[in-house]
Amino acid sequence: MDLGHSHRVGEAVVRVLSPVDRERNAAANAWRAQKKHDYNRAATALLVTWKGRTVLLGADLVEEPGKGWSSAMSQDAALPDHDLYKIAHHGAIKAIGPQTGNPSRAMVRKWIATPFASKGLPCPRDGEGLSKLLAIEDDIAMTALARRYDEQSEGRSDVRRHELAEITEAPRDARRGAFPDCFIRVVIREAGDPEVHCGPGTVRVRA
Repeated sequence: MDLGHSHRVGEAVVRVLSPVDRERNAAANAWRAQKKHDYNRAATALLVTWKGRTVLLGADLVEEPGKGWSSAMSQDAALPDHDLYKIAHHGAIKAIGPQTGNPSRAMVRKWIATPFASKGLPCPRDGEGLSKLLAIEDDIAMTALARRYDEQSEGRSDVRRHELAEITEAPRDARRGAFPDCFIRVVIREAGDPEVHCGPGTVRVRA
């Protein structure tokens, strides 16, 4: 699927928001030449629409460099009016763009982040991505802590942002079992607010 293309899946429609041709071509040329390149600039963000409800799948698309989200807004200026946003690039600050702006109407949005342990994302420090995202939305659900699989928590956590670094960095015994079932299930109906259901190992972060 190319930029702007749509594909029907049952009653839903999936639309491609990125990358623009110049970013796709630059990434392909760098890959062929085995040159260093920020391939996140060519990530494929998707918009899923179902009965007037929308899910924004951010992939690893970044705003800086390349203005990826500004370009995506040219595909749909109503991107901030999403019901659910899978936060782009693990909550990195460089992925925050106009897609996180204020919606055009009063609505409840739900945001989900997936951590990238080796990069420490999403970073909980002041001025980093997580603090900026939590200045927009009240809370963010994370599928796990930004730490190794065998050091994850077996229970759900509900923490303030300033507490996240402490629990992420605290020593933890190696898990005896398998990686916890860190699912986050979101129920979106034709009417009403989205419902978020979190499994073991997940984290709800508040400002």
